[in-house]
Amino acid sequence: MTVTNGIDRVKVYDALKNRVLWNSQSIASESLRYFEDFHPLCDTAVLDAMRPQSGTLVDYLASEQRAIVFQCLNSIYTAPEIIDPAKLVFERGDTILYPQPVPNTNQFVGLKILIAAGDHAIKMNSLELFFTEAKTFNMYLYNDMTLAPIYTKSVTVSPYEQVIIDLSTDAIMNYLTPAVNKGGLFYFGYYQADLGTCQAVYYPIFNTVFHPCSIWSYSAPLWIDPQGNQNFQRNNIGANNLTYGMNVEVTTYVDATNNIVQAAKAGLFDEFLGLVMAARVVKNLIFSYQTNGTQRAVQAIAQLPELYAQLNGVKVAEDIPYVEGLKNQIDREMRRVKSTFQKTDGNTVGF
Repeated sequence: MTVTNGIDRVKVYDALKNRVLWNSQSIASESLRYFEDFHPLCDTAVLDAMRPQSGTLVDYLASEQRAIVFQCLNSIYTAPEIIDPAKLVFERGDTILYPQPVPNTNQFVGLKILIAAGDHAIKMNSLELFFTEAKTFNMYLYNDMTLAPIYTKSVTVSPYEQVIIDLSTDAIMNYLTPAVNKGGLFYFGYYQADLGTCQAVYYPIFNTVFHPCSIWSYSAPLWIDPQGNQNFQRNNIGANNLTYGMNVEVTTYVDATNNIVQAAKAGLFDEFLGLVMAARVVKNLIFSYQTNGTQRAVQAIAQLPELYAQLNGVKVAEDIPYVEGLKNQIDREMRRVKSTFQKTDGNTVGF
């Protein structure tokens, strides 16, 4: 269960936040590289003169670091994030037979969700329920390699009325996560014994086709698992079209969280992070150069025309030598890192 819109930002930030640091933060850099190494102007005295007067230098350095981490991620991973827009798993035909109650046979029933291998995730936006009586009971989400449910949701249904339960911030499942699970097979449902005299309502349906996942309804006999808890038999699951009073609205996504975390551990982003920070510092200095404190701090290192030259790689005056601009260096590094995540066709990335 993670939050995703292409990446889980909490997990990828945790993987990147200590890769490249400031020496003045007094924290060991995981890459043994520091922002001061990438440009002479990444200097504590210069940054202290340039920062806003509210807050401390430590806070300012941390906010700048956080900003460039997400800037790098947004520029590197630009593959389309939504694979299938929101769809209902079960679609009703234009001719609906009179809905029939489903007998309670003391089983675990619901939806089996199989996510294709790769950078895939599905998000259950909402749960639609249709039952014969007013009743409150629990819905459970299981992963195939986890005996205990990984998510529990209490729901309340009304007699012969569709009830829509918002799941927009709750139920997101991945094929790969950095630590929680590996392999995208999930079961979402309820125990019929919890319903009492209440029954699910069945109506004829056909299944929606999703690109990176398959979802279908099923039933499974009960089982007391090795931990002594009520469970269901994972190797005795019968597929059917009863729906068990359930429908789910689903959106499918690309989710690169796991691959980004692994790439961060391998140092793939280190050079890119350092160059982007150097460019950010130079840009900030250009916009605040006329401030007396900033100008005094910078003048010993660079004049305003030199700042433009270092950023853009242009010769703005005869007495200033040409140097490759930070923008060109960033562009080259961005293409290198980006090609790791997306297929490359010649000089074009992303196809």
